[in-house]
Amino acid sequence: MRLRFLFMACLSTLLVTGCQNGSGIGSSAKPDEVVLQYFNLAKNAEQDRAMTMLCQADQGHKELLEKAGDVPILPLRDAELLPSFSGRTSCEIKTVDVQGDKATVVTRITHPDLNSWFENAPESAIIILIHAHNGIKAARQVIVEAMALTPLATEDRTFDLTKESSGWRIDLHLSDYPKIQEIQDRASAAESEGRFEEAENGYHEILKIYPHHPDAPRVLAALKADEDACKEATPYVAQIKVLSAKGEQDDSEDKIKAEAHLRNDSERAFHRVGVSYQLLDQRGKVIQEKVEFQRFASSKPLAPESEEDTSCTFDKVPSPWKGKVKARVKFLELAKGKGASIPFVEILASHYTEILSELVSGAKQETP
Repeated sequence: MRLRFLFMACLSTLLVTGCQNGSGIGSSAKPDEVVLQYFNLAKNAEQDRAMTMLCQADQGHKELLEKAGDVPILPLRDAELLPSFSGRTSCEIKTVDVQGDKATVVTRITHPDLNSWFENAPESAIIILIHAHNGIKAARQVIVEAMALTPLATEDRTFDLTKESSGWRIDLHLSDYPKIQEIQDRASAAESEGRFEEAENGYHEILKIYPHHPDAPRVLAALKADEDACKEATPYVAQIKVLSAKGEQDDSEDKIKAEAHLRNDSERAFHRVGVSYQLLDQRGKVIQEKVEFQRFASSKPLAPESEEDTSCTFDKVPSPWKGKVKARVKFLELAKGKGASIPFVEILASHYTEILSELVSGAKQETP
């Protein structure tokens, strides 16, 4: 789930970065004016100027901004790449509610739907972003071209504000973030093992702590959709065959990597497969079990008659384990079409030779 929403959260990331004096807005500014100024500074990664627009309580927790995902991802902070995102990002004020020294401002944000990159080409998207961050020019060109073709998404975002001696300031509730992060980690672990109700309860708990949490409503909607898709796919579980399963111990890290080779014998395509991996003792008794979801790109689901490898990692090797692994399919999520249309892979292919050439050239230069 965390990977799935990492780039959807990129917008929130660009909205909630902060900084010091010099925001250019007076103490008499209205709540909506503060939000718009904050948005315009943050989307352009002017973090130092944006920080002064946070409340004093948040400024006391600056170290939590990056952990909370509230600074732009590194590749997009680059001066060459940022305009390709920020230039297509806008903010519109919907409502303003002032109650004494507290205010809420509801905005409508339009931005490139970066999540579509990971729905269509997850591995390619990660690789290209890493190469762009490392200065590979061809990789940067891929991002610029793909960003221009990325469909726009619109979402509502509510900002809490508090009135201080310096005027209205945005409250991101950073002091609550350690507790929120702890709950998110538990919910993410539950979702990865198909315990949707437990994951949903976690995000409802977050909303009790921070009613205007920017990501919780979206995650809850996605969890419900995933749960419904898994229920709809239940009749097909028996038709996903486990052709083989094995496990390998990493002695240096005291971990086990379990793998399963699957074949889809059904007539439907699947977006996710939840596999239960069991470590067995010599008598075949289960000594440890872990459920792991394998997500496939929307443009390349687990199609009928196709075969795929899945894997998971056990962080500790149980002492009775002697190398036996059993796997079975426990959950499925039906594929719902091909997802957003973005020629990310095609753009990547057109620059592939150039990217490879730069990588090889860089490696030669580093060789003593």
